[in-house]
Amino acid sequence: MVHSQTNAVNRQLPPVPLKEVGALLLKHYGISNGLWDIGLQINVAIGQMGQTLESAQPGAMFTVPSMVLTPATVVGPMTLNAAELNPAK
Repeated sequence: MVHSQTNAVNRQLPPVPLKEVGALLLKHYGISNGLWDIGLQINVAIGQMGQTLESAQPGAMFTVPSMVLTPATVVGPMTLNAAELNPAK
């Protein structure tokens, strides 16, 4: 599916499921065998948050800086089969 930059500016594109992103990463890195899990790197910051010092309460902020592929040790819902998704040529 190809979208022009004009279309992307004028409307929101549909979300891409995480497993589809994983399949694209397998192809990008040329991985054509093995079982792989797709996951997210998540950073968590915990501290006092609020508009003023008097209104501050304990809170947390999360960031997602990257997606990761790791060799699967157990087959789960986010496991990708590289041989099926990116067969060797």
